[in-house]
Amino acid sequence: MEWKHFDNIIIFLIACNSILLAIMDYRWKDTDSSTLEGTPKPLTNAIVDESEIFFTLCFTFEATVKILSMGLIMSKGCYLRDGWNCLDFAVVVTGLLQFIPGLANTSALRTFRLFRPLRSLSAIPSMKLLVNTLLNSVRQLSNILVLDNFFILTFAIFGLQMWQGTMHQRCRETERPVNGTWPIVQDDLRICGSFHSCSVACGSLYETTFIENGTEVTYEISEDIDKSEELKLLEFNYGITNFDEIGGAYLTIFQVTTLEGWADIMNMIQDGYNIYTGAAFFVVCVVTCSYFLLNLTVAVMLDKFKQLNQENTDRALHKYEKNQKRVQELKEMNSIMELRSQVSWSTTLNSFFQNAIYTDPGDPPQVDEAGHKIGRYKFKVCVLCWKMAQIPLFNSFILLLIVLNTITLASDQ
Repeated sequence: MEWKHFDNIIIFLIACNSILLAIMDYRWKDTDSSTLEGTPKPLTNAIVDESEIFFTLCFTFEATVKILSMGLIMSKGCYLRDGWNCLDFAVVVTGLLQFIPGLANTSALRTFRLFRPLRSLSAIPSMKLLVNTLLNSVRQLSNILVLDNFFILTFAIFGLQMWQGTMHQRCRETERPVNGTWPIVQDDLRICGSFHSCSVACGSLYETTFIENGTEVTYEISEDIDKSEELKLLEFNYGITNFDEIGGAYLTIFQVTTLEGWADIMNMIQDGYNIYTGAAFFVVCVVTCSYFLLNLTVAVMLDKFKQLNQENTDRALHKYEKNQKRVQELKEMNSIMELRSQVSWSTTLNSFFQNAIYTDPGDPPQVDEAGHKIGRYKFKVCVLCWKMAQIPLFNSFILLLIVLNTITLASDQ
């Protein structure tokens, strides 16, 4: 598990498995037959099916090694005490279950292999740090989320009060509704009423009351006509973009905060209401809900990222210092043992030479540890041999003999 290439091999296997899952034809993902409606089974699917047992065994081996080295769950720091390892373990177990004979609905178990690419989040330390940053920032981000929703709701209510029904205004072919209908000009689908003017009339099917000769006259629209049908066009996001009710207004402002098509929505309001009011409203909305709150979110996540990165650095530094301290202790113990050995050897040599030098014929005989007498001649021979071994020419002579012996052995037939 501590082998430096172990994680790299696992990441490589995850990448290979992810590529195979990506190129798989999912029209065949729930069938084991060789043909489907006369079409041969794709080669990519066959490769995925054949390689499934290989990847499952590899990931099972990885989980087994980690469980044996870390423990399963009982003590602190065990395998299942980490949430990322729980995800890996669930993927491995579901992968093994699909190979059990007679198990029903194995196609549902195959779906869990789609979570294998997520294992790269735990296998790559930098990605794991980013995901942990996001997860640990949820509490701080919840406050920003509440603030963001407050601003969006405020702008939605403002738009609802100002522009309710504005998105339905179209250029009409006649000045007034005729026979229960009021056809629009098909060549001109822009919202009218302010910046965009019409050649004949501008109106909405929801507002068919007019002042004629000082009297209010209401034109009835046929019940067979869907009044909102004119809004359900591609140019207006099929009716989703509107300020007719709070849900549609909230969704429209949310779309503006994502900066996706916000200029088109602003142009619609400018055409139908007022060019300056529409511009001011949407510019303030974009700056407040998009730039300001987005940067506030980034600031919170950046602060949490720095905090987690510092914690990881401190943890790694503490582990390094602990290991260095342990190595230093081992070195000191080894030095002490070597020093003791050298002292013992030096003491033995000193005793030996003292006995060898100061032993005279008239002195009493020396006795070894076993109680045997040591003759004076034995000390002289030992000293002579020791001095001979210290001569550089002696070692050169022995080396020459070794070379000559090697040449002699090599020339033997």
